[in-house]
Amino acid sequence: MDKLFFKSFTIPFYRKTLGFWVLILVFGGVFMEIKQHILLAKFLFRHPLAFSILPLSFLGFSSFHLKSIKALLSQREYKIFHQTGLFKQQDRFQIWLKIILVNLAFFLFYFLFVSFYGVQENAWTLLFLLWFSVILGIGLNLWEINRAQEKPIPEIILKRPKVNWNLHRSSWLILELRQNRPLLFLLTKILSLALLNGFFVSFASGIYDIRWMQFGVLAVSFLQIPILMEKAEFELVKQSWFKSIPFRSIEKFSYHFLSIILVSFPELLFLIWKGVYPFKGFEFLSLPFLFLGNQLILLGIQYWKFGSSYLSNWLIASFFILFLSVIFGIPWFVICGLSIIFFFYQTRSPYHL
Repeated sequence: MDKLFFKSFTIPFYRKTLGFWVLILVFGGVFMEIKQHILLAKFLFRHPLAFSILPLSFLGFSSFHLKSIKALLSQREYKIFHQTGLFKQQDRFQIWLKIILVNLAFFLFYFLFVSFYGVQENAWTLLFLLWFSVILGIGLNLWEINRAQEKPIPEIILKRPKVNWNLHRSSWLILELRQNRPLLFLLTKILSLALLNGFFVSFASGIYDIRWMQFGVLAVSFLQIPILMEKAEFELVKQSWFKSIPFRSIEKFSYHFLSIILVSFPELLFLIWKGVYPFKGFEFLSLPFLFLGNQLILLGIQYWKFGSSYLSNWLIASFFILFLSVIFGIPWFVICGLSIIFFFYQTRSPYHL
């Protein structure tokens, strides 16, 4: 039962708010370090007017969450969940409380982090207001959902979209991940940024040279394999009808390159933002280009050995080859050039995606 409700209400909610979480991840994980989060928490407890942003933002987001859940319940596919109104009140309460807590987990964990420094500042009144707003927001969600399930199913009114957006093909992968793999995308980005931050922190000690950061970029590139596998399957299986349309090599390369840039935007922004200071001149640009080049190699292998049982062996072999190139100090532009040549060779046919 919990698994059914999780797939029906949690995954669609995170899918709908994927853009918001990516922004939080970029600004909270790329532009801010843990020290800055600590300073921000102490600042908020010392300035009550600024602190009011936290409870107000939670109440606003909880109201948006309530609206999203009610919109899901009004869909034709979700009519079966209206029968939960016949459950015992305790069982219904436990089901919806779990869903609400999982969907609002980010705010709850962040408020726990902030509350630790609120205790240090002895800001008991502000802490009471913060957690009172949390209880109020969760309570309103439970009460409104319970009241909606006790009423008859409302009539559905279909609305036509006012604008017909024509999106470039390079953005289709983002939409596919948002629709079917939102948690995979978010978890991959979180792990990638955390790993990159660890490499930058250790590099700042002065013990390592630039090859240490190149190895970090290599490790993060291989963390993107699940997303690259989704990309290959999306294009070779779900978009197989595109194979009947001949494309020029430059068109295919621009499509794949833009698609990878869009998917890798948080990591690229992090590498540029963090790499400006420790490296001289334009040396910091070597890391983003190396990150993109590694992904082109991995994607070319995916297309070459798609559906083959030897795919994992080739991925492992490519890791050791790229690792040796880092150890022996092969220039980054040589690796990027070879990755472009390899990718062009794998997609040389005009009928290849």
